[in-house]
Amino acid sequence: MTPPRGLPASCLCGLKRVGRAGGGVLKVAVGIIAVGLCVGLLPGCVSKQAAQEQARRAFEAGLQQGQKAAEMNMTHVFVRGPVRKPAIPWHEGLTVAKAIVEAVYTSSQDPMAINIRRKGRIIPVNPTELLRGVDPPVEAGDVIELR
Repeated sequence: MTPPRGLPASCLCGLKRVGRAGGGVLKVAVGIIAVGLCVGLLPGCVSKQAAQEQARRAFEAGLQQGQKAAEMNMTHVFVRGPVRKPAIPWHEGLTVAKAIVEAVYTSSQDPMAINIRRKGRIIPVNPTELLRGVDPPVEAGDVIELR
C-alpha cells in the first residue's frame, strides 16, 4: 500500500491492507487515516528522523534537569514532613531548628523523630535535646526528615 501523494511512507505504519475495493471510498479513508497519523491526530506514527530529534530533545532536557537538581542539591537543605517550603537555601550558621523554622513547620504537634540524611548516612536528632538547645548544624544537600 502506498501513501497518498506528498506523505512519507512512514505514515502508513500500523495500517494493514484489508483487500481490494472497487470504489474510491477506501482510498479516501486510507488517505484520511494516513494524514491523521502524520499530523499527529492519531498517536504513534512519526518518521525516524522526527523520533530521533524528539529523543535528542528529551535527552537534553533530562541533562538540564539533572544539572539543575545537582546545583540545587549543593545550595539547598531539604525538609521532609509537614512544612510549606520543602527546599530552603543553605547559608552559614544554618542548624536543624533554624531549618525547620525557615521551612515553616505546619503541624500542631512536635515531631516524634528527626533524622538528617547526609551523603547516604542517617544522623538521628533527639527532638527533646533539640528543644533543650542541642542544635546540630546542617550542610548543603542535607535532608531533614520530620516524623
